Amino acid sequence: MIRTFEPDNDLYKLVDYIWIVDFNFLADGNREDIIMPLGHINIIFNYGSPYRLVGEKEGMVVPDVDPDLDELYLMMMIYKDVEQRIKAINQFLMNKLASNETNTECIEQMLTYVEREYESLNIVSMAKFFGTSVSSLERFFNKNIGLTPKTYGNIVKFRKHVEDEELRRDIHYHYYDQSHLIKTSKKFAGKTIKELEDLPDELTLGYLWHGQQQ
Repeated sequence: MIRTFEPDNDLYKLVDYIWIVDFNFLADGNREDIIMPLGHINIIFNYGSPYRLVGEKEGMVVPDVDPDLDELYLMMMIYKDVEQRIKAINQFLMNKLASNETNTECIEQMLTYVEREYESLNIVSMAKFFGTSVSSLERFFNKNIGLTPKTYGNIVKFRKHVEDEELRRDIHYHYYDQSHLIKTSKKFAGKTIKELEDLPDELTLGYLWHGQQQ
C-alpha cells in the first residue's frame, strides 16, 4: 500500500508529495513495482530490504547528490514513527530551500517553462527566453535537476500524455511513429504502454489512471 503525505506549505511549489510504501499491507510473494517517470526528482530511502532498483545485469552509478542526505538517512533509520520521518524530511528540505533561495527561484521558473512548452520544447528558444547560452542553460539544468532540459522535457511530455485521458487517447499521434512511442515507454518505464496498462501494482499507469480504487 502506498501512503502519500502533503509537504509543508512553504515547499508546495517544489515538492508534490512524500510517499511511503507500507509493506505491512502488501501481499506476500514477489512484486513488480514500477516508479513511473513523472518529471520529479525522487529520493528513495531503502531500509536494508532486498528490494532491487535495477536488474541483475544492469548497473547504475549514483553521484553523491548531497552529503547531508547521509544524516537524514540515519534519522530515517532511527525514527520508527512515520510522522517523525515526514517531519524530518520536511525540515531537511526547508533548510535546503533557505540556503539556496536564488537558484530555487530560477529552477522553479525553468521547470514551469518546460511544463508549458513540453509539446514543442526548443532548447535554443528556452536559452534565449532566460537570457543565457544553450551550454550555460544545460550546465545549470544538469547541476540542479540532474538531467538536460531536453531529457527532462521528454519525461514531462510522456507523463502529460499518460496522465491526461484525452491526450492518452491520441498518444500515438504525438510521437513520430509507433516504434518511437514504444522506445520512449521502454526507456522511461522499462515496458511498453500495453504492458504497463496490464500491471496491477501501484505507481504503474493503471495506478496513475485509476488511483487506489483499482
